[in-house]
Amino acid sequence: MRRYTKRNKNGEKLNFWLSYSDMMAALLLVFILILSCTLLETRATYEAKQAELEEKRPDYSESAVAN
Repeated sequence: MRRYTKRNKNGEKLNFWLSYSDMMAALLLVFILILSCTLLETRATYEAKQAELEEKRPDYSESAVAN
């Protein structure tokens, strides 16, 4: 039994792996961009929370000197 292969107008076989791999590379790039944006946003939020906690933390060095 012979397999059916698509051919272009010149009779050459069509290669679909090239377009398939390009599509997967583009999808990988989209995931990398989404991950990068998420990490940057998370880091900014983390730094803001750290600064807020530093402001609320009591300064024990002054009270230790007073005693």
